[in-house]
Amino acid sequence: MEQKGELEITKITTSQINQYYQYISERPSKKDGGTLSQKTTHSHMRNVRDLFEMLLNEGQIKSNPTSTLNFPYPRHRVERTVLSQEEIQTLYRVSETAQERAILSLAYGCGLRVSELTKCNIEDIRLKEKILIVPDGKGSKRRVVPISSGLVKDLSDYYYNEREALTKGRDYKPKETAFMLNSRGGRMNK
Repeated sequence: MEQKGELEITKITTSQINQYYQYISERPSKKDGGTLSQKTTHSHMRNVRDLFEMLLNEGQIKSNPTSTLNFPYPRHRVERTVLSQEEIQTLYRVSETAQERAILSLAYGCGLRVSELTKCNIEDIRLKEKILIVPDGKGSKRRVVPISSGLVKDLSDYYYNEREALTKGRDYKPKETAFMLNSRGGRMNK
């Protein structure tokens, strides 16, 4: 709005906000040169709407210029590829290390997302109790996941037989609590 000469937020109109929406809907992305994704555009406009809602609640404006505008949420979703049980069994059969089986066990057997798997710490896995604690899952919610005997074996094999060798890597720190270590001994990344 400053580029258009509008310096007072209280004077911004519905028409100007609509023009901004059109602009960001067509604006090239700095990342790949294409247009911004519909989700990014929607998120932008959601923030603009929230700003004006806050200004209205604080009494800084008399009416919300976004109240009559509709910024539809994109409904198009990317289809996920779901592996069959046979494909998962093949992955287990061809895994060459205990670490690969442990990753499969955490991701498939325990249903962890990649970010949850990489954040997993030693104290989160309780082999004797046969549970795994996800302290900060989706929506910042804590959850407890039961672990089968087969998964306990896979996780134990990695922890007691292979993880120790990874602690000799150049990135390993003595107080490292990550369950999954990369080849250099640091926390595994996404």
